[in-house]
Amino acid sequence: FRAANSAAWRVIPSASSSTSTSNASAYLSSSVSTISALREAGRKSAVVVGFSLHRGRHQPIKVSRKFLTVRSCAEEKEEKEEKEENDASIVSVSPEERKCFDSYLNQLFEFNSKVNLTAIKTREEANERHIDDSLALLPVLDKCSAAVSGGLRMVDVGSGAGLPGVVIAVKRPEWRLTLVDSLQKRCKFLSEVKSNLELENVSVQWSRAEDLGRDSGHRGTYHVAVARAVAELRVLVELCVPMLEVGGFLVAAKGPNPEEEVEAARNALGQLKSKVVSIDTVSSFGSHGQRTAVVIQKLQETPGKFPRQAGKPNKRPL
Repeated sequence: FRAANSAAWRVIPSASSSTSTSNASAYLSSSVSTISALREAGRKSAVVVGFSLHRGRHQPIKVSRKFLTVRSCAEEKEEKEEKEENDASIVSVSPEERKCFDSYLNQLFEFNSKVNLTAIKTREEANERHIDDSLALLPVLDKCSAAVSGGLRMVDVGSGAGLPGVVIAVKRPEWRLTLVDSLQKRCKFLSEVKSNLELENVSVQWSRAEDLGRDSGHRGTYHVAVARAVAELRVLVELCVPMLEVGGFLVAAKGPNPEEEVEAARNALGQLKSKVVSIDTVSSFGSHGQRTAVVIQKLQETPGKFPRQAGKPNKRPL
């Protein structure tokens, strides 16, 4: 192998005479001797090249290259512990629930040909990015619901195609969910899903979140608000917190390292009388790493001037 930023090559004999030439670099990349040698050299990355033995000589009959990243023992241990923790938090799905999710995806793809609800085209990706991502929020939502006696009232703000609201409604039929979206066509789809899956614990509301937050039937009435792929945190605080009762929680699905968004939301949190109580990792991974959920609690009644009129929170965030 040749370590990154180094002109020197180091030879590591293969312990297997049966390793094919085409698989040589893959074999070397997973070889204990390769990893040990790189760690000993203090290298974290290398280019690994496989050679074949031909007529008693090492000759590059066919060269196979693979870029190898080497982690330290401590990094591997930390990753293993993190994976075990994530595996423990993965939500199980019963055959009946899976049937509901399959039916939901059938409707989603059918409706998507008429109205743009998702850019995802394959069922495998839809299961991973829609169903599994929504399920990953459940342990956090369960934690927020622990203090609630009786039926939990939840609002899914900017529900879009019904995510995560529909998935949560299937998994927690004892919770009452309101799915909110500003586009009538999306709400039509959500109503059809509600009817098809017989989700009696779901209601669909065609409205802007700013308008609903001033409606006496919704202001200060929900135990939990959830939002996924809607807006940055300082905007979500103004859109969602007014609908919560005092002590209620906003669970905002975010990507890895949301600390910058949290910092930017300080003013909004203060003006909306709320605070961040935790940033939880969830059992969902994107291209940039493990996703998170930012949990915000409402501490006092929302001042009467919030939310501002429709459109202002996005155009002029607090």
